[in-house]
Amino acid sequence: MKAEKTAVETDREPGAPHPRETFRFVGHDTQETALAEALGGTRMHHAWLIAGAKGLGKATLAYRFARRALGAAQHGLRPLDVAEDDPVARQISALSHPDLFILRRGLNDRGKPRREIAVDDARAL
Repeated sequence: MKAEKTAVETDREPGAPHPRETFRFVGHDTQETALAEALGGTRMHHAWLIAGAKGLGKATLAYRFARRALGAAQHGLRPLDVAEDDPVARQISALSHPDLFILRRGLNDRGKPRREIAVDDARAL
């Protein structure tokens, strides 16, 4: 993504920590277990669709999965729990992990968040 489009995090909810900085996750045991089992299995689907209402924890679940998929050690009771001081988790929180690409809505010409992810943003991958 272009630098001017990443200055504003369009996926951050006002007054709440960003999902990549959130390590506590409540509920959604079935979904978390399904992702963890797929990660531990021999075949992983090429894509997962995480859908639901705003504020449900979709991005938090995706970041939890990314931490484990990129090598963070399991630490805690739940299958995608990792320690906040894990090197992989720290890289993801700092947006510095070399194998993580975050695709999110950019800004429109008026500087407001778009309603959808633009094709040009996806092409940056």
